[in-house]
Order: sequence, then C-alpha cells, then structure tokens
Amino acid sequence: MNIRIIQIILMIALFYGCEPITNSIEPEKFSVAALITNNAASQRIQIFRTASLNEQNDDPNYYFIESAKITVEADDTSEVFYVMVSSANGNYYRPSEPTEYEPNKKYTLNIITDFGNASGSTTLPGQYSITEPNENDAYKIIYDQYIKYVEINLKWTESNNSYGYIINLSYAVNQNGEKPTYVTFAYLTKKTAYDINVQIPDNFVFNKPIIISIMAFDINYYNHLFRNISNAGLEGAVGYLGSAVIKSVNVFVEEQ
Repeated sequence: MNIRIIQIILMIALFYGCEPITNSIEPEKFSVAALITNNAASQRIQIFRTASLNEQNDDPNYYFIESAKITVEADDTSEVFYVMVSSANGNYYRPSEPTEYEPNKKYTLNIITDFGNASGSTTLPGQYSITEPNENDAYKIIYDQYIKYVEINLKWTESNNSYGYIINLSYAVNQNGEKPTYVTFAYLTKKTAYDINVQIPDNFVFNKPIIISIMAFDINYYNHLFRNISNAGLEGAVGYLGSAVIKSVNVFVEEQ
C-alpha cells in the first residue's frame, strides 16, 4: 500500500475515533462529524440522524443520512460539492473533485437534509513545517537491558490559529508470515517539540519506514475534544466542524 495513503488512513482513523454520538432525546435533529484539511485524500464528512433512546442498531450505516446536499466554500472560491461514498465500515461524504483546503483560511459548510439544515465555519490552522527529523533519516537501535528502542526527537514550527497537535506514529510488523500490518500510537501536545522512545519489537519490519504525522487542529476540534461542546462550529445540528493542517515525515531504523 502506498505510504502516503497509509498516513492519511491513520489520521482519519484517529479523527473518527472521536465522532459524535447519535443517541439523543431530540430525535428531530441530526449530527455531523466534519474535518476539513489541507490534504485532498483526508476530506471526509459523516452525517447521522439522531436516534431515540430506545432505538439500537450496530450497523454503522443504519443512522447515516444518504440524501444530504453538502457544500464548502470560502469568500474567494467556488463551492466544493460533496458526494457520498458507500463503505461497510461507515458511509461518508467527500468532495466530488480532489480538494486541498488552504491553511489560515476561513471556510463555510452548508448542509441540507430531510431532517433539517445546518451550517458552520472554521479557519484552518496556519502553515508550518517539520524541522526534525528529516525525511528518510535513519536511527540506530538503543539497547537497554530487555528492550530495544530508538529515540526520535520531533520538532516543528508553530502553526498560528492552532489549538494543539496530534502526533500519529506507526510502523510495520510481520504477523505470522502474512503481509505486514501497521501498529499505531497517538500523542497529544500543545508544544512544538515532542520526544518519543519507540520500542522495536522482534517482528519489526526494517525495510518499511516509521511513519510520523502531525495534525495541527483548530478551536472547533479542540472544543469538541476537550470542552465537550455539543455543536462545535455548527448551527442547526450537533457534532462538530473542525479543520486541520497535516504534515508527515518518514524515518527508518538501521538493521543490526
């Protein structure tokens, strides 16, 4: 699988681990999980009708609203129209054409559904860059009694309009002779530096990189994650409209 696609999948997986709950005492409303980013492959919006308290269904698509009309636009750009993508793991909407939203720019989301309409706005965090490590840097293994690890010192420039950073780190391991799978770890910080000791397991795959992604997120996503605001960046629906700027770097471990 392409490494960049894996990076995007990892960030999406982290993002949707915090999606809004569909249970509500107000069944007429609906919920939105929306994060727009600078990365074309990571654009993804989910919309669910809210369920009554006595309604239960384990199908991830049972509550999904399939007929929504969704657009995102800025003052100086044309509307971006979204289309539905069917998936057994959960349907979602994405732009009809590959779209990269610009850092430090305000965008407005409009949603029309049979359950009501919603709108919201978000300003993407500012541009930034990873200063350490460099792409394809190689690390020597450190041995400490019964464990072995590499020490990675992450540094990046500050992203203005950002309320925090989520670091996603993953590496490949062999599983019973099958294709390598990726193990993922997530870290949260408000600083622009982070030191990670990455333990190297016996089944570590040395010819695959350690993938490090950093996601600078906006105030709406912060309010959703940490302040438990039920409609962060939204009007007319519960959930959130957040934005983020994602950067990534790949490094390797020297085989000894």
